[in-house]
Amino acid sequence: MKKLLSSLCIIIFLSSCSNEPSACDCAQMVLDQGKQMMKKVDLSKKEAEELDKKLEKLEKKMAPCQAKSDADEGFRKELEKCFKEKMWE
Repeated sequence: MKKLLSSLCIIIFLSSCSNEPSACDCAQMVLDQGKQMMKKVDLSKKEAEELDKKLEKLEKKMAPCQAKSDADEGFRKELEKCFKEKMWE
C-alpha cells in the first residue's frame, strides 16, 4: 500500500512538471512581447532587426500558449486573469 501511494505521488508530481507553460507564464510572455515591440519605435535599423529576431523567438515560444488557449476555455480565462493582474504590477 505504501509503495502504491508513493508511486501515485511521484506520477502526480511528474505530471505537474510538464514542459507546457502555465497560463500566467503565457500572460508574462505576452507582456514581454508588448514591451519589446514598444522599444522598436526608437531603434536604429540594426537594433530593430535584432529585436525582430528576439520577437520571432518569443512567438515560437508562445505557440503552445496560443494552441492551448484556442482549445481550452478554462485556460484562456486563466490567461486573461493573469494578464490583467500582471499588467498592473
